[in-house]
Amino acid sequence: MNNHIASHVVIIIASISISISLLFGYMTINTYIEVFGQSPSKVHITKELANSYTISSGSSEIGTFDTNYTIAGDIDTIKKEQKLIVSTITNDFNNSPVIGYVKMPAASSQQQQQQQQTTLPNPFADNATINHKIETVINSALSPAGDSTTAKTSIQCNFGMNIAEWNCKSMN
Repeated sequence: MNNHIASHVVIIIASISISISLLFGYMTINTYIEVFGQSPSKVHITKELANSYTISSGSSEIGTFDTNYTIAGDIDTIKKEQKLIVSTITNDFNNSPVIGYVKMPAASSQQQQQQQQTTLPNPFADNATINHKIETVINSALSPAGDSTTAKTSIQCNFGMNIAEWNCKSMN
């Protein structure tokens, strides 16, 4: 039997929990990260969605829509959880009823001439384009937030009907 016992034991206790609340069209996603002996760092993501539908002659169609996300919390925690923030918002938007109605910028006349004359161009963005745009605008908004001299930050994102107009900006 081996009588050699390790002289150092390191125990790290960490917990991560995510809670999602949906009430009257507002979604709040809270990420709590707690490491043994430290107070939890929080990132709050709040969603406001406004959309309209038109019902006529037995059919329903989506009208205008606007989705706003607010990311708020400690700058260091937001930077550390950047991938989780992007994936949370991307997954949420992918499950939104408006996902199939996001419009791409109008094609130039040269691009339209290059397409076959028998088909109409698809005016809507595909999921890969939408996901890439979400990641790009969030990451670009987080860059100036990391240079801030304050400990807390808030980032506002607006995802409306036209993907070319999507933006996120730091509200420091």
